[in-house]
Amino acid sequence: MITKLWLKDFRNFGEVLLDFKGKSNVFIYGENNQGKTNFLESIFFLGNGSSHRESKNENLVRFDTALSYIGLEVSKDDQKHKVYFKILKDGKRLGTFNQQLLNSTQLLKEHLNVEYISSDVIKTFQESPDYRRDVLNRFCGVLFSEYTATLQGYNRIIKQKNFQLKNIKKKESIDYWNDQLIEYSYKLITMRLKALVQMETQTKKFVAPIFPDFYESLIIGYSYHGIPLDSFTEENYKETLKRVLGDVFDKEKDLGFSIVGAHRDDFFLNIKKKELKRFFSRGINRSLSFFLRLAQIEIVSEQTGLRPTLLLDDPFAEIDAKNKAAIINVIDTESQIFYATIFKTDAQYFKKPAIIKIDTGGVECG
Repeated sequence: MITKLWLKDFRNFGEVLLDFKGKSNVFIYGENNQGKTNFLESIFFLGNGSSHRESKNENLVRFDTALSYIGLEVSKDDQKHKVYFKILKDGKRLGTFNQQLLNSTQLLKEHLNVEYISSDVIKTFQESPDYRRDVLNRFCGVLFSEYTATLQGYNRIIKQKNFQLKNIKKKESIDYWNDQLIEYSYKLITMRLKALVQMETQTKKFVAPIFPDFYESLIIGYSYHGIPLDSFTEENYKETLKRVLGDVFDKEKDLGFSIVGAHRDDFFLNIKKKELKRFFSRGINRSLSFFLRLAQIEIVSEQTGLRPTLLLDDPFAEIDAKNKAAIINVIDTESQIFYATIFKTDAQYFKKPAIIKIDTGGVECG
């Protein structure tokens, strides 16, 4: 649990020192563009060694200063640990954990599990398949130790194949890369399917007390782009993909890129055999997208044994008060929650939270 936070010249903040008094719920409110997201960003940076939204560290330093300092105290197993980062205007950062220089984020990850969820969570099923593949790839990369290397190998194969399609255009050279594509695609999808099963099971657990009328019909499935596949077995998938790749050779040659394989697949969420995006309200879309993300966090937490610190940046817009209260009740358990919103009245949904008001970079407690 994070017990204290210190900021100096981070984003739009001057110097801030907060003691959360051992409270697991921290409620943050204020008007738009006052610094609520910046406040959550500082905590994310301290837990992960980077920002969730800004790739250039120099942009984290207050505009009229040369550097910023951020730090926190975390209590774990009855021991207190301190994390500090100095961020320079040239983009460099220097971190310490209990005064030990941080050369990687591994030590942070052993003591902190900081996750950020914003109102953008609704994009999961509103955006393109590319967006969802990225969501699934990032989750599988955390869940399976070999996934990232397999994905990198697959992407190299696709790059080489696309080069051949654009420049060589000989079927023999394409067949070689297709054989590699089939092997790597099978490995990726095998892990993706295992991840989706876990995601569906955990999502249903979260959804059940809030939407009891349809949670049993909730299905998270996998879409094989351009491949007529009723069941996934190694033999069936590889044979079918090989046949399809042969069928689309001329089309791929004309296009100059590969159009079939794990890099084109998608996943979906259906309720009562109806697509979430097309047949349900934005409030339901937002709720289930949030629970899907929360399910991923919970699965990783169970795997690592480290409870998450949840940074919730107004994720419940378009959700009515009754369901908002029910959702917060579901997540208000063993996790520490930092909840930011423009609605001061949302504090009523939390059990004895520490309350913080943010106004143009100023922080007021109580």
